[in-house]
Amino acid sequence: MQDNYFKIVKLFALVLLLFLGQSLSAQSLSIQGELDKSEMKTGEQAAVNLIIRTDNLPETRFRLSDDGTEKRFEVLELGALDTTKLNDKLLEIKARLLITSFDSTLVRIPPIIAETPTLIDSTQSFALNVIQPQVDISKPNDFKEIKSPWAVTLTWRDIVDIILSSWIFWLIIVSLVLAVATFFAYRRYQERKLNAPTEIPQARVLTPKETFEQSIKLIEERHYIEQANFKTYYTLLIEALKTYLDSRLDLMTLEQTSNEVLQTLKSLAYSNKELNALETVFRLADLSKFAKSKPTEEEAKNSLVLIRDFVQLVEDKKQEQEIKENSIYDISVS
Repeated sequence: MQDNYFKIVKLFALVLLLFLGQSLSAQSLSIQGELDKSEMKTGEQAAVNLIIRTDNLPETRFRLSDDGTEKRFEVLELGALDTTKLNDKLLEIKARLLITSFDSTLVRIPPIIAETPTLIDSTQSFALNVIQPQVDISKPNDFKEIKSPWAVTLTWRDIVDIILSSWIFWLIIVSLVLAVATFFAYRRYQERKLNAPTEIPQARVLTPKETFEQSIKLIEERHYIEQANFKTYYTLLIEALKTYLDSRLDLMTLEQTSNEVLQTLKSLAYSNKELNALETVFRLADLSKFAKSKPTEEEAKNSLVLIRDFVQLVEDKKQEQEIKENSIYDISVS
């Protein structure tokens, strides 16, 4: 049984090696380089012409090897010039390395590397002899003096042509035209605005309930309950209620005491049951103002709920009354 196990492992390893060998053989990458000259003068240019063949063009990269030696040259260009398809898989890239040097010495150009994620190849290094240009100092009379540039005299026509051909000039002209047009348009707008009749907006008159809710919102925003300022809280709360009753029911409640307000509401057919909650709020308000009693926060918050419920009760009854009056009026007219 152990022999069978080793046979299976060997067979698996053989298949794996065959698969890897086939995969590696299917990939291809090569690079060749040729220096176009072996010697040049300082300041001239030399080129290394490259031919790269690959079957993985998107992931093929080429670069100059960094072997750590001092480079006595400058790279002017390193890039692809052309790509040719050789067959279904293989492509040929023509590239060039362009260099120059200002040192008269033997310049060593390190190898140029081509690589993909799985393969790598490189050229050999190149040698380039850089020499100084030969100057014949035996004939000094042949040397010419360095002449200064000729002075160019500009005519008015030349100056006008230069100005008219400049985009800056036309940009300034367009900007000035737009600025003048904007100025006159704004001036015209201001004149029309001054001559236009002034319309005074009519402010909408708030209903008694809206005025009440506005007062309640102001009370809540000032956080009297959190500050335990129950005297001011109840004073403003009762004042907001009396103002509402005075406006909605045409009652003179602003100068009335709490008991007088309750008696007035009873005379308008409000039942004791409907007035019980209101009477509780009045009692807490009087205690906080005159007896210096401090209700709890829960009682203070509940007082606001009771006041709001009573205001809504008044609104409902008033609306029912108005609907009845309108229906009676319609019948009498018809």
